[in-house]
Amino acid sequence: MLKKLLMAAILGFVIILAGLQNQVEARDIYVGTSNATGWKCYVMTETIRHPNIRGYYVTLKMITRSGNVKYIDYEFWIEKKRWEDDKEYVTFKNSQGYKGKVNYRGTRIEWEMWQIVKKY
Repeated sequence: MLKKLLMAAILGFVIILAGLQNQVEARDIYVGTSNATGWKCYVMTETIRHPNIRGYYVTLKMITRSGNVKYIDYEFWIEKKRWEDDKEYVTFKNSQGYKGKVNYRGTRIEWEMWQIVKKY
């Protein structure tokens, strides 16, 4: 009887600990303010998915100046240049219809997003 009670307590502790670990990992990471809208942008780490070897999915959370929240879903792919097998670059598209190549100067928010996504 005591063994069963001890095992139940240990199992309960493990379940609680696993639940707390997931809560700690889920957070919003600031990636900049959009030049187009002036809204603050955050990567929602709990939405990062890596379904295949070259693709990633993530949701961007945008806070408007009035405090409203907007969400944009993104897809990122690692591409290889056909003429240079060892060179790679990253492209994206989002649920608003924008797409392009991830670039520090031209697509700064997406570049910052990619820096976070590739770590997860």
